[in-house]
Amino acid sequence: MVSRIGIFSHNYPQSKNDRRNAGIFVYDLVKELSKKTDVRVFAVGTGKKLGEAKLWNPVDLLRIFSFLTRSIIHGLKHGRDNSVNVAMWAFPSGFSTLVLKSVLGTPYIVWCLGSDINIYAKIPIGRAIIKIILKNASFVLADGIELKKTVEDLGVKCLFVPSASRLETGIKRPDKKHGTLPVQIAFLGRLEKVKGPDILVEALFGLGKKIDSFRVTIIGDGSLAGELKRKIRDGGLFSYVDFPGNISDKKRIGKILGNSDWLIIPSRSDSIPLVFSEAMKSSLPVICSGLPDLRYLIKKYKVGYLFRPGSSNELSRILKELPEKFRERTIFSGRTGKAAEDFGIEASAEKLMDLVLKI
Repeated sequence: MVSRIGIFSHNYPQSKNDRRNAGIFVYDLVKELSKKTDVRVFAVGTGKKLGEAKLWNPVDLLRIFSFLTRSIIHGLKHGRDNSVNVAMWAFPSGFSTLVLKSVLGTPYIVWCLGSDINIYAKIPIGRAIIKIILKNASFVLADGIELKKTVEDLGVKCLFVPSASRLETGIKRPDKKHGTLPVQIAFLGRLEKVKGPDILVEALFGLGKKIDSFRVTIIGDGSLAGELKRKIRDGGLFSYVDFPGNISDKKRIGKILGNSDWLIIPSRSDSIPLVFSEAMKSSLPVICSGLPDLRYLIKKYKVGYLFRPGSSNELSRILKELPEKFRERTIFSGRTGKAAEDFGIEASAEKLMDLVLKI
């Protein structure tokens, strides 16, 4: 019998409208689990994403130490009745659940979500700590296919369970007739180099006069925002591209995706971004950078096109053909239902709950 699940995370939004990063997955997961059992969140703010912290930076080390101290104290004070703890990210939250297991005997599950393995585990001391955390966990999960393989290289069994978010998809765009223009393109993500929004912008310039057949919405904010807007403005494309910034309203995001024809995921490095599941829930075909996980998903579900990672020229060639691809778009859109089901927050929460009941 599960009396309560404790969720430990360094990344947790202050409200349901704060959808700027992966923390919204944790929020939506908690809401879904709360339908099945009592859930308590153990999240102490850091002021800056710890996934960006550098272990050789004394200031960042102090921040990590402060987080771990407060997280463990909070767990000791309020988590004694937890039946099981779940660490979102193997580090730093996994360290908190490891200590609580040693003191209180509370078993824990670790959900690896990217930065913990791809950043911290590549540093010798971080790798050693994470291996101890994982080997003492009852179950280890990873939200990416390649990430699962990387975790297993650390010597533990790992299950692939995707991260997902809840999205109100609004009004879905009716299927267009052949030749109906403009083609509506959407990008949703942080405006940072790793997410590749500059690759999309470069591809738009490669369209030449065909840009008249497109309207593009780039949702998000980040360090590249000013540069991208200047490039679009100076290049005379501002009437074709809209930059609404960060959007917190789930209904508004859903409406934009629902009224788009294609979603572009041009990441230079990524696992399975949350926006993939959001596109599937909106019956929205995707054009993705051919990174391992995204390539696997596109080939499995057949819901869009791939281009070589980092190649704006290749992306531009695909975009040029879209005005003639309305039939293909309709076919891709009709295949999104299975992916939407597999990558729903409900399915991920159910898988986690099944594991909790096995402990």
